[in-house]
Amino acid sequence: MGFESQKDYLPGKFHPVHLGDVLNERYHIFRKLGSGGQATVWLARDKSVQERRFVAVKVFSEKSSGNELRLKEVLGRLSPQPSHPGSKHVELALDSFVVHGPNGQHFCKVLEPLGPSLSGVLENAFDRRADLNEPEAWLGKVLEGDTWSAKVAKRACWQILLGLDYLHSQRIAHRDIQPANVCLALDYDLSSLSENEIQKAVWPTETKVEDPLPEPISPQGSGDSFDNWESSSDDSVGDLFWKHEREEREKFEAAQWQAFEADPGDALAEPHSAAWKKANFLNSRSCITGLIQGPNGTLPKPGELRYIVGSWPLENIHSGFDDAETPPRLVLVDLGFACAFDECEKHPLHNLSDYRPPEGMLGIPTTHKVDIFSAGLLFWEIVMLRRLVEGRCGSDDPERIYQKNRQLRDLALRLGPMPATLRDMWPDSDGFVDAAGNALDMKEDLEDNGEPWGPDDFEYGDIWHHAGRRKPLDMDEEEMRVFVHLLLQMMRWDPKERPSTSELLRHEWFKKFQ
Repeated sequence: MGFESQKDYLPGKFHPVHLGDVLNERYHIFRKLGSGGQATVWLARDKSVQERRFVAVKVFSEKSSGNELRLKEVLGRLSPQPSHPGSKHVELALDSFVVHGPNGQHFCKVLEPLGPSLSGVLENAFDRRADLNEPEAWLGKVLEGDTWSAKVAKRACWQILLGLDYLHSQRIAHRDIQPANVCLALDYDLSSLSENEIQKAVWPTETKVEDPLPEPISPQGSGDSFDNWESSSDDSVGDLFWKHEREEREKFEAAQWQAFEADPGDALAEPHSAAWKKANFLNSRSCITGLIQGPNGTLPKPGELRYIVGSWPLENIHSGFDDAETPPRLVLVDLGFACAFDECEKHPLHNLSDYRPPEGMLGIPTTHKVDIFSAGLLFWEIVMLRRLVEGRCGSDDPERIYQKNRQLRDLALRLGPMPATLRDMWPDSDGFVDAAGNALDMKEDLEDNGEPWGPDDFEYGDIWHHAGRRKPLDMDEEEMRVFVHLLLQMMRWDPKERPSTSELLRHEWFKKFQ
């Protein structure tokens, strides 16, 4: 369960949202689904309609809200289109509004509640493969008993491509294609459940839940003194301070929880009534990091942050990839880097994703064809359960300069020589590729005994080598050839040479769906 820190709720950052809040006079908040660098996401009941309707409300930080307001005009052209099958594979805003709070103005987007991300599905499948490889789990070989299916993976790639084709048909580039930005739709009708049934995963089975003891939260307004104590060279003084702070915080929280428990509300009351909100708050106690204490032990003022809620995403009943005939609907989400085709060159690609194309890493003007390269990397990972190249970011590389250089070099190893036009735009190229653009051997790629990596190692070989060793059991040699041919088209060095989404939909590998 992830929590933000109190520092994330300062002016310019996140808007304080609490269980029981009502946003835009219609969206009743009762659970937190997630958070990221740009926003928090909440599950809410839309009380403006008579029927039961649940939505996800994404509340952006003030810093991110300006970009989202700009995107609203661009993304406003997106809407459900029965004539285009890809529209159901793209996250579409159902509503939007702005809330005003102590930390600024915050753009809010109302969305369909979704299930887990594709990244989680792939990680779980990779872990199952690793278990089969014990005690050499790191090899990730495809062994007898491996259940990952090319048939299922292909259908997932097709859905993602349909969504991307819909975006491109509206002349919008996503610009951040990666597993974390693909979600599985829920495999059940959320509106058929009551709030209490939905909250069953969050609420305790017992009537009383012990309050977790999170890391100490600095009282508001005491940041300077806190930093001074923490940096004290006298460890015993620092320990005494922390102990005192913890004891005071625990006393404050105990008194507050005792006051809440004196009026526990009623979980059987009408959902979102005052009594039900009290019960939901108390029953969600395990998701709350701690109650915020104001200066000198006072309570926060109205509108200020009172507590921080941990995320509890919605889960699917099934894993989602265990039945190729009834696969989950996949949805492209998080269009925060999206851009109209004719605006792409004016907006540099700032995301630090490992799925960026070469032109994005080199900082040269990009086009909508960045999506094609990124989708190629994603398709490989979906089918082969391992990235084609992996980021290498360490504490000694805070600007990710080595990571970028190494990733470009590894792409040259997998895909073939980097053309001179790109090599000339790469300041550090001499240390990673030769004059012809071929990947150089790296000293750090020598094994402990000084020998180079062998065929079993991830650092060895081109895309064909890895395809032959990692293809699922139900993928024959001919299908592997067709699949790699598809990817080599998608991941061409020159963006102009990459096929369009409509051309990819007609590729031989997808003929079953055409």
